Amino acid sequence: MKKIVIIVIFLAIIVGAYFYFQSRSKGGGTFWEWEPLKFTPESRISAVIIPHFDTFADKRAELLKGVAGKVWPRKIILVSVNHFNAGGNDIITADKNWQLSAGKVYSDQELVKKLVDSGKAAENLAAFDNEHGINNIIPDLRANFPDVSILPIIIKDKASREKIDDLSAWIAENCPECLLVASVDFSHYCPRALAHVHDNFSIQALSNLDQDKIW
Repeated sequence: MKKIVIIVIFLAIIVGAYFYFQSRSKGGGTFWEWEPLKFTPESRISAVIIPHFDTFADKRAELLKGVAGKVWPRKIILVSVNHFNAGGNDIITADKNWQLSAGKVYSDQELVKKLVDSGKAAENLAAFDNEHGINNIIPDLRANFPDVSILPIIIKDKASREKIDDLSAWIAENCPECLLVASVDFSHYCPRALAHVHDNFSIQALSNLDQDKIW
């Protein structure tokens, strides 16, 4: 998760706008909402952090609908954790298309080839077969950005800081009109109180655009 948040921060420093889910407490319970953070009026690229956990599928759809009304990307870069450590490389992409009941979602062949040729990622189609961090998000992207092609990327937790920085720089240079969608669940598999501590730490790092703190 940290690796992907660093990419968001890297782009936000250059770009100046991103959206994210934030948890808030009210009446003894916890709920999630999305809110925009805007840093400069000249923003050309934006990023959004959304959960792939389908318990929040309705909120995820609400967020993307709101984003779709504010930005009109030519292409979308969808980045997820590599949950099953599939494939032999730390950063993986693929020329993959998704057949949905609403229609097809196409990968961006040009961007996939360009990324692979750069050496920043390897291509492995099979690594995406069971990757819910990607597959759970595709229908929402199809619903809100029906004609936009996708550059899918999955990242292993052991990927080095150098590799993440190189990928971030590549994205900023090669896709300045793309929307970055970071598929991230933040804290889970831990008690609620501890999850809030970890999540608030991550949100503070995002708010301050502090890459070193999140690493």
